[in-house]
Amino acid sequence: KYSDLYDFAPVGYFSISDRGLILDANLMGATMLGMERGKLTGSRFSQFIAKDDQDVFYLYRQKLFETKTKQVCELKLKKGDGTEFYAQLESFAVKDEAGKYSTIRTSLSDITERKQTALTLMTAKQEIESIVKTVPDIIYRLDPQGRLTFVSDSVKRYGYLPEELLGTNVMKMVYPEDKIKTIH
Repeated sequence: KYSDLYDFAPVGYFSISDRGLILDANLMGATMLGMERGKLTGSRFSQFIAKDDQDVFYLYRQKLFETKTKQVCELKLKKGDGTEFYAQLESFAVKDEAGKYSTIRTSLSDITERKQTALTLMTAKQEIESIVKTVPDIIYRLDPQGRLTFVSDSVKRYGYLPEELLGTNVMKMVYPEDKIKTIH
C-alpha cells in the first residue's frame, strides 16, 4: 500500500542529501524530470534547475537546514531533454540516525499552467491599464452600493485626483436635476 501511495502519487517525491544529491525519488518525480528513476540516484538535483534559479535553490536549502521548518519555493526546472517547467517545492529537513539534519524531503508539483495563467492575466492587466490611460473619457467602476472603486486619470481634467474620489458615492457627484435620469 505504502509503495503504491509513494510511487503513484500525483506529485514528485525526492530525498535530497545536504550536499544536494538525489538519494531517492518516486516514479512521478522521475517522470517529471524526464529521467529513469535509477539514473536519478546520486545525481545533483541542481542539474535539473534552470540557471537563473540556481541561487534560489541554494538559499532555499540553506534556510531549510537553518530553520528546520517546512519551506516552500517556486523554481523553473528542466527535464532531461532540456524542456523547462515551473515547479513548487515543499520541503523539510529530517534527522539521520545520529540526530544530524542531513536530508531534505521534498514534494514537487508542476505549476506551469498556474504560472502561464498568471502571466496571461498580468499581460491582459497591462493592456487594459494602457487603454484606460489613453482614453480621454472618464472610466470608473462602482461597488454594489454605488461607491467609486476605480476612477481613471481622465478625471484630472475636471480638477479631481482619482484617489480623492475613491469610496465616494457617485450620486453625490451628479447634478440634482440629473439624478432621476442617472438612477434610471
